[in-house]
Amino acid sequence: MKKEKWLDKPYNNLNSALRERFGSKVIKLSVDGGFSCPNRDGRLGLGGCLFCSEKGSGDFAGDATSSIRQQLDQQISLLKNKWPDGIYIAYFQSFSNTYGDIHYMESQFREALSYPGVVGIAIATRVDCLSEKVLDLLETLSQETYMWIEMGLQSIYESHHKFLNTGYKPEQFRWAVCQLADRHIDVVGHIILGLPHTPENAVNETIEYLNALPLAGIKIHMLNILKGTALGDLYEGEPFPLLTMEAYLGAVCHILEGLRPDIVIHRVTGDGAKDSLIAPRWILNKRKVLNTLMKLFKERNSYQGKYLK
Repeated sequence: MKKEKWLDKPYNNLNSALRERFGSKVIKLSVDGGFSCPNRDGRLGLGGCLFCSEKGSGDFAGDATSSIRQQLDQQISLLKNKWPDGIYIAYFQSFSNTYGDIHYMESQFREALSYPGVVGIAIATRVDCLSEKVLDLLETLSQETYMWIEMGLQSIYESHHKFLNTGYKPEQFRWAVCQLADRHIDVVGHIILGLPHTPENAVNETIEYLNALPLAGIKIHMLNILKGTALGDLYEGEPFPLLTMEAYLGAVCHILEGLRPDIVIHRVTGDGAKDSLIAPRWILNKRKVLNTLMKLFKERNSYQGKYLK
């Protein structure tokens, strides 16, 4: 039976988890800390991951030419009428936010944490950007505030990582999660559904992989084809099949049914920017996607962890 604390969702959703922790609405504000990425600056490569946009997957983040405080000011001004009593998590989304000078890194994080109403931070990074000094800093911050680290698993298959040009292997994701968990730091992993040449049993194998890791949360994304990315150029030159909304949601439902109930679901669908999205266009109707997913769960009389082995 699904837990009542999940409120109106058949899965352990982020909104409910944050309300349970803080007792009020928590709003995530995406900021750009001005960081780079080893897969862009030449250390590993210059083109970045195949799917990554010019903003480093931070298309809805603030402007890096503004300070963290200014970015938070701008975003809160747009939201204060809708959620006048909201509190905030500063989400360092763009590029790899634990890559670069450790002192600059700490100053950016602490500037966000000093902002009135900010109760925690979320930090997106890569599995290969976790030096011992970085791990020490993250451990210190996690003892002072609410925090989670986001990293892209994307796929459990090495062939997909080669296709996506991530520059790392699934084994490195496992190592990074365990390093962070050993320091009692929450980790949120990203997975992408709809990649070309996905094995037939991929969903079940992905469930098993995720359940075996000390993950605090996951984000599930449909493969988005964006303009200005290497993936967009590849797709426009030689289009390949993409999942329909029905197939995608069926896979999401299957994953959640087998997933540990303690894993918080941060996202079940992506937010493609309308002007840059090539395909699939159905993800733009987020309300329809979410309503259809809820209907599917109801039809299956299902919930997160129902078929957990």
